[in-house]
Amino acid sequence: MKFKERCDEHMNNVLEVVKYSMPSAVCLNRPLITILDQVTQKQSKWLHRKLCRKVHYYLEKELSQLGAMLLDDTVAGDELTLRLNLPINFVRLRQCGICITNEPFLRRILVSVYRYNINNHLSKAKIFLPHSVGRSMYGVFDETGLLQYGQVFIQYSVSLKKPDGKLKIYTGPVMITKNPCHVAGDVRMFTAVYQPALAHLFDVVVFPRHGPRPHPDEMAGSDLDGDEYSVIFDPDIHFDHNEEAMTFPKSSPDDFESVPTTDDMVDFFLKYLRQDSIGRMSNAHLILADRKGLFDDVCNGIARKCAIAVDFPKSGEPAEPLTVHEQSDIVPDYMFSVIKPMYRSPRLNGQIYRKAKKVEEVLDMAELTTSIFEHDVDQVLCPPGFDPFDGDEVKRAQVRRTRDEYSAKMQQLLDEYGVSDEASIVSGHIVSLKRLATMERDDYSFYHTDRIVELRYTRIYHQYRAYFFEEFGGEAAVYQRDPSGKASLRCDENMEMKALQWYKVCYAEDPRFRPSSPSMSFPWVVWDVLCSYKRNKVVAFAKFVL
Repeated sequence: MKFKERCDEHMNNVLEVVKYSMPSAVCLNRPLITILDQVTQKQSKWLHRKLCRKVHYYLEKELSQLGAMLLDDTVAGDELTLRLNLPINFVRLRQCGICITNEPFLRRILVSVYRYNINNHLSKAKIFLPHSVGRSMYGVFDETGLLQYGQVFIQYSVSLKKPDGKLKIYTGPVMITKNPCHVAGDVRMFTAVYQPALAHLFDVVVFPRHGPRPHPDEMAGSDLDGDEYSVIFDPDIHFDHNEEAMTFPKSSPDDFESVPTTDDMVDFFLKYLRQDSIGRMSNAHLILADRKGLFDDVCNGIARKCAIAVDFPKSGEPAEPLTVHEQSDIVPDYMFSVIKPMYRSPRLNGQIYRKAKKVEEVLDMAELTTSIFEHDVDQVLCPPGFDPFDGDEVKRAQVRRTRDEYSAKMQQLLDEYGVSDEASIVSGHIVSLKRLATMERDDYSFYHTDRIVELRYTRIYHQYRAYFFEEFGGEAAVYQRDPSGKASLRCDENMEMKALQWYKVCYAEDPRFRPSSPSMSFPWVVWDVLCSYKRNKVVAFAKFVL
């Protein structure tokens, strides 16, 4: 055990898990692209051209998929299922006849996902790689001692959605780095090998115990204390050889003869707030690496300070503040600034930024006009002249109260975190958010503001879903499993009418009773019931036509 804690018989021995290994996609980012761009340029022109072509290809492929998502229902269903952590089965919605690209609220979700990803390209150059050519993994130590220096063991889940599904062992050349990375030696090439004694490990990268220097330490001074590594299999992105690894200053935590008091903890936290954040130092490094080159001594000096700043929460030793020479008075265009002059960067990061910027300008123009689908109502779920309440005004008033309660909870979330629309809350793709702390983006754990918003919406979702199914015996009572374990909804007419009532009070409500900011997500809490009704009607109509 790396960390030990004294426990007595009156204390509960509780182990809190911050994060655990799981199938995770990997993405390129500006610091990594800076290293890839300048190292391949140094090693050979052919290597550099090959890298630039591949990075542009991945960007254009993602932009093309995002564009197709707004136009093609099949692509929309697949992309939303892949990108969103929601219990809604968008593929099933499409199969049941619900047009994802035309339905007003579902289209808002599509636009929020589109806007979020374009913003990531502009602000971070965040380009996701296909799951078959890269993964994000925790690093672990080879306890067997069988791996040799320069070797790693990699086994990963084929599917990101099913971590207990089929596994695949990768062998061959592989590029590995740790975030944040700043110098050329932080990105390294290894040989992935098969080792039967390690076959029980998956969705982690296993490093050897042998060698003149631990491989994790070669990458930004990592020490396998929960560090995540970007693992890339694509040979078009690989280096010809490794650059020299930088030696990073090591710091050790202060020894306390007594248990730290509350005042000690307060002093430590204030010390943390006063120092330059990792993000600010990384930005300074990125700017000077673009201007002077990655191998400049000033850039290496900032990289060492970044390594110390990353370890500050463990060591308590702060990094020296940035000097005047380590701060630039001009910035590249991809580091947009309203204070400092900007220049057009010829490097790969600048090319990516300008390509994504053109797409954003088209989206901005499109959003100036109201969508033609904004006020569409599904004619099957809410046909003209049809009243799912059958004239029961008491029931109608009750559903309106439930809708208003739901809307109030959603509005509270929007106001509390400064989010502009509920589709961003539901999708989890929030461009602008009031964060708990400005340095929170340096936190790679589960517990950050985005995650808190997601958990709070999930609680609202399940609360109203449970309320809907309460009169039918609960959600568990209306789902049945077949011999293969697949769950299916047993939906009766009363259940379908109740779902249509929820849809009616949001989409076709009398203007006199419509709230000022209605929550269009309200009926989609019971998406599977709406789906069942739509499918039955479409099948019945098809039989009638035949």
